[in-house]
Amino acid sequence: MLLVGNEQEALAIDVPDAARVAAVTQTTLSIDDTRHIIDALKRRFLELATAKSDDICYAMQNRQNGVKELAQVADAILVVGSPQSSNATRLVEVARARGTRAYLVDSIRDITEAGPR
Repeated sequence: MLLVGNEQEALAIDVPDAARVAAVTQTTLSIDDTRHIIDALKRRFLELATAKSDDICYAMQNRQNGVKELAQVADAILVVGSPQSSNATRLVEVARARGTRAYLVDSIRDITEAGPR
């Protein structure tokens, strides 16, 4: 098993038998997060076996789409979630990637008069 984190890694991996390659994705990642990697693997390994499309977390995809829309009109976005949550952390990253200030808040204690911590 090999961990592939981006398109460049997908194009560079070395496998013993190119006809026997399968790929799965972390189900909490959105289609946007994985599309380029899977596409690169498919170009490189023509017989690539992949999971069914319903293995993608559409709830997370929908949340990311919502954050993208909010980022167009909001000055800042507060994502309520645990710092240990990869989903919550990813939503903050999506907002920041669009140039919007974003903060991960675990509870009301994370918000002060000066703003989110």
